Formats: sequence, structure tokens, C-alpha cells
Amino acid sequence: MRNPKFEQVGEPILEIDNNGQPYWVQTLLNVRWAGQLVFNDIHVSLTNADTGKTTVYATKDLPKWVDAGVSPEAATRMNRTYGNPYAFNFRHKNQIKPTENGSESGVTPVFNNDRSISYFDDFTTVTSNADSDKGYSLINTRTGDLTFYVGKNVGIMDSDGAMKVAKQLHPQNKWHGSNPVIMNIDGTPTWVVSMMDQNERFREYAYIKGADQNVIGEGANAADALASYRNALAGSVQTASANDDSIKTETITGKVARVNANATLDDKQVVIFKLVDDDTLFTLDSSKAQTALLLQAGDDVQIKAKTVKGASVANVIALTNKSLK
Repeated sequence: MRNPKFEQVGEPILEIDNNGQPYWVQTLLNVRWAGQLVFNDIHVSLTNADTGKTTVYATKDLPKWVDAGVSPEAATRMNRTYGNPYAFNFRHKNQIKPTENGSESGVTPVFNNDRSISYFDDFTTVTSNADSDKGYSLINTRTGDLTFYVGKNVGIMDSDGAMKVAKQLHPQNKWHGSNPVIMNIDGTPTWVVSMMDQNERFREYAYIKGADQNVIGEGANAADALASYRNALAGSVQTASANDDSIKTETITGKVARVNANATLDDKQVVIFKLVDDDTLFTLDSSKAQTALLLQAGDDVQIKAKTVKGASVANVIALTNKSLK
């Protein structure tokens, strides 16, 4: 309240400096006429939690130990202003809106590669209920800089769509999705969703392909969910036949170690086999190569397969059995 020319946005955040001294960190914004907030001149108030002494800093002068000079509430209001084509602070052609599905006042804090923190939120159209993603923003928690990302991935499902898919995964347990964040998994835009029970306890991760809600991986931890998702990417007949930059085509030769000619995948009969000294499980739609039904352990084969890095399953698109006379 010692800074009446500013508006306090969001609740104060308690942070501790490198000497163990706690401070209350409060975001302060200038206000234009008609009550419009100004986002290009953010200030931060640091109040010593013991003495009450208060110092106001511009974000460029903020002490290095402060992680979140910009509150999540300020970030959400910034996103709303960015989505308004008539706002003074931002200029763009299309009217869009943030989904506000994040964990903190509509945004989700995420770590960047340099260990800094940004608030994530994705945007959708205001004129349709198609759950189509129009891009996403990252707002630096120290500087308040907003970066908006668009590109070839625009048009995948937005976080609203991902949350709907997540809700359908375990209806008997009444689990629901939380904290959706878009990630690049092996070149594939993927929604990473935390599954929570009715008491808001974490249960598992769900990885959902942004362009195909049928490709999902689940796991009690991030490593298991990632392995499951990579297998879903590589093991799905639908995915393997699609034009997907995350999938590579390789030519492989070897000797068959084990084979199952009566397996099913996605309700289709497939042949599953592994090669000697190779842990990958290769799947082949037998309707496309019926000679695969005659495959036996010990056969020398040459295959062309679609693989995903890190996945334990790959799809065979061509098979030559050198042992079949």
C-alpha cells in the first residue's frame, strides 16, 4: 500500500533470498485511463517479512534470487489482453482466448532449459467449440516477457480437448486431467496431462498425441508414461501408416528369434516377431503380407520398418523372408 500509483495484481508470493531471509514478492502494474493495466512496465515490490521494509524494483533490476516477480494472476490477465485484438498493449489479426487450464490461476509454471521459469497457457478460437489449438504463450516469471508460438502444429487439439480425452480414460475411477502442457516428444506435439483422483491426489501421467486422440500412453511416473506413449506411436497401425515426421523408416536384416502369428493389435490380426540380438518387437499387418503367417523362428529376413526413437515396438511395412522357398 506504500505504492498507490501501482495496482497490486495477484497474491504476494513468499520467497527466500540466498541468506535465508524471507520476503513477500508482489507484482505491481501501472494503470492507464479506463483502468487498463500496462504490461510493458512491470514493477515488483519486495517486503522483508521480518521488518516490513519495502523496496520496489523494475523487473530489469530485480535481485537474481527472485524466481517469480510476475504473479500467475498477472500472467493470466496478460494472456487475456493479448487475446483481445483491440487491446492497446498487443496487436494481432485474430481474436483468440487463453484456455486457462493451468495449475496456478489459469497458467502452469514450467522450467526452461536454462532453469528459468515461464508460465504456460495455450490459446483457442473464441468463435468455435472445435477444441482447436491456435498457439501457446510462455511468459517469463522474472521479466514478464510474453512469447507467442505458432507454426505447423497449430490446428491440433487444444488443452480443453486433451482434458476431455483424459477424463474418458478412467471413468470408473472418476479421475480427471490437470496441468496440461504441450511438449515435443520425438518430434510429435504431445499433451502431457496429470491424472488426479477425486481427492486431487496424483495418480498417473497421460501422454496424448495432439493430432490423434487415439494415441495415448499412460504411466505412474514420467518414464513409464513416455515408454508407453512411444510404443503407442510406433505400435499403432494407424500411426505407422500416417505421414509423421517423428517416425523413421529403416531397412533391417536379421534372423527371427520368436514369432506369434496370431496376435491382435487395434482389433486387427497381426504378426509379432523379434530378431536375434534385437529387443524390438516388430508388428506386421498380415492382411498386407499373408506370407508373414508362415514366418518361423530361424528364418533369415530383411524388413523395412517404421520406428520411433526409444520405442520397443516398430511397424513393418515390407518383409522379405529369405528362408521361404
